[in-house]
Amino acid sequence: MLKLNAIVGLQTTVDANNHITRLGVTCALCHSTVDNSVMAGIGRRMDGWPNRDLNVGAIIALSPVLAADKKAVYTSWGPGKYDPRYNQDGKNTPPRWAGKATSPARLPAQSAGAYAARTANKAYRTTPLRALWQHAPYFHDGSAATLADVVVHYNRVRGLGLTAEQQRDLVEYLKSL
Repeated sequence: MLKLNAIVGLQTTVDANNHITRLGVTCALCHSTVDNSVMAGIGRRMDGWPNRDLNVGAIIALSPVLAADKKAVYTSWGPGKYDPRYNQDGKNTPPRWAGKATSPARLPAQSAGAYAARTANKAYRTTPLRALWQHAPYFHDGSAATLADVVVHYNRVRGLGLTAEQQRDLVEYLKSL
């Protein structure tokens, strides 16, 4: 399966003796799932959606070079949770997702803020706007289920003062990109 690139999120190079010589992980490992239209775990591929079943921490904890305290942190995350900055700063605030792909759990504001505060510019990376309407949920932590939620968030946090009508117009504009 790996030789045929049939595993979503993994790419390999295999030698003539069918030994893996290189193994790489792509974004699709964590940012792709299926719609379960056939049965649980089997269905149409949905790229860009968070994989809430993948237990990244448990996979990382399998490494024989990790100290026991680091393995304990990784295994504590559970399915659908991942903290990409943990390896760099040793802090542990993994984003949490729950429920169906269409109804992400909301993070408490202080958890999201603690995560954003660890970035170089103290903010989340902005997603490109092209076909934005296709990429719900929004924000890296999945805390905004709709574009309307995104607009409401920025209107509140940035003090934009948009009226309800202006917010609706902005959402419609974003859908057109």
